[in-house]
Amino acid sequence: YKNAQSVQWVQEEPQNQGYWTYTNPKIKSVLQSIGSKLDVTYAGRAISASTATGYGKVHEAELRQFLHEAMKI
Repeated sequence: YKNAQSVQWVQEEPQNQGYWTYTNPKIKSVLQSIGSKLDVTYAGRAISASTATGYGKVHEAELRQFLHEAMKI
């Protein structure tokens, strides 16, 4: 979108899992090639050795937190 005010990658997996590390440089390259001054930001779980905390309440709290972050514009 040429009038976009921000670009954000959102994923449920921890930051070091999923596609963030693959897509981040590609999105930055596209933004640069179209002359955009925007930078891509990340909204998701923090870096973790495990895919989930193992505790339902903590998992839900993390989910709520990153969804809140993803939806604030």
